[in-house]
Amino acid sequence: YTVTPSSGANGSIAPNVVALVNSGGSQGYTATPDSGYAVNQWLLDGSLVQTGGAVYTLVNITANHTIEATFGQATLTPSVGSLTLAVNDTALDAALTGSARQITITNTGTLPAANVSVASSGFPAGTLFTSTCGGTLAPASSCMVTVTPGATATSGCPAGPAPTPGAVTVSSDDAPDSVIGVLVLGYGCVYQGGYVYS
Repeated sequence: YTVTPSSGANGSIAPNVVALVNSGGSQGYTATPDSGYAVNQWLLDGSLVQTGGAVYTLVNITANHTIEATFGQATLTPSVGSLTLAVNDTALDAALTGSARQITITNTGTLPAANVSVASSGFPAGTLFTSTCGGTLAPASSCMVTVTPGATATSGCPAGPAPTPGAVTVSSDDAPDSVIGVLVLGYGCVYQGGYVYS
């Protein structure tokens, strides 16, 4: 009997040639997703036989078959695209009580997001983040990133041009990176075309 393999976009299947198998025999396949993708489903003659997994073995073959591996990716969707905070510097002014803000990250894809991690770059001194994101994030599940401003504004803030925001980057093996811009503003910063003065 013949077993004809195929793969969807964003990955490959091996072996990828038609196999001739004796009646009652077996044939194994390995799916390899492209970077940033994962194995979604295995389809036998168009019907779902396995969800996920890099390997599938067809056993006790007594008819011609087709086998297909499909690929997908998780989608890490942040609750905001950018975040603007006030500095927390009550020594300079009692009104400068910048509060922590949270960003919710939700896996809106159909696959789990494996090895989720969070990193920051370009934060001003004293600004910190904490995260509940890590490990695997199942579809429709969420985690939180909390950004707490310090007493220092974003670099270049009072110099005249609009400051360049820092970033929170949420990554996974199976999803494109999500990047959230973070500005920390103090008196004299340029924001939305004007100077912050109160």
